[in-house]
Amino acid sequence: MKKFLFFLLFLPILSCNTLIKGNSKFIDYNCPIVFFSANEKYFVDTLDNSSSLDDIFIKAELNNFAISKKCRQNEDLIIIPLDILIILKPMEILANEEVSLPLYVSLLDQNDNIIETQYFMTSGSVKANSETGAYIETDITDTLEIISNKFGISQVVVGFMLDENKRELLN
Repeated sequence: MKKFLFFLLFLPILSCNTLIKGNSKFIDYNCPIVFFSANEKYFVDTLDNSSSLDDIFIKAELNNFAISKKCRQNEDLIIIPLDILIILKPMEILANEEVSLPLYVSLLDQNDNIIETQYFMTSGSVKANSETGAYIETDITDTLEIISNKFGISQVVVGFMLDENKRELLN
């Protein structure tokens, strides 16, 4: 019984020691150049996945980006914090104020080869005019925390994930 109590007493100390040893220091990493995809810079969504222009209830545009925190690297990982701005334009019909927008981020090397692609979902609420109650253009900001174990990233390409119906509506 004493051995068991002794073990329970030192277990937290041993586990904390393991966690402390596991912490590795991050160093600054040269942040890559960021681009928006020319083909996937715009997003539309329709009621019930319709292919009619009349059923579009939201339009979105990737508008701007910033890297407000330093990119970091340790022995195993690279972390790129990318702040994005999306301009959301609601149409007259809007079933729900909450909107989810699917994004992808492709990491490229110096030769424009895709190293890795990551997928994100950003969401926000569409604002309404306080006097009329009509939905108005809304800014959505989000930080994409890009974490990769692939080194040699020189470019980041961001775009909306679009299915064939949405591509046809945009063209």
